Amino acid sequence: MGTLLSLPSLLLMKTPTQGSQTTLYCALTPGLEERSGRYFSDCAEKEVAPEGRDDEVARRLWEESARLVGLKDSDL
Repeated sequence: MGTLLSLPSLLLMKTPTQGSQTTLYCALTPGLEERSGRYFSDCAEKEVAPEGRDDEVARRLWEESARLVGLKDSDL
């Protein structure tokens, strides 16, 4: 079963080196300072998906994440 899952993983997932490239690109490329806060993927600035701009979804995600880790409002 492990071998069966390995082939799709190799085709669909990035290696750790590949996965780190955008982070390194953003950290080391001169001139990106004025583009801080933007979304980057595969070493290029990309448009954020509509779901990523939905404040209600963000609020629900925060609340569920806080609940799962036991974070209370008083802890903030």
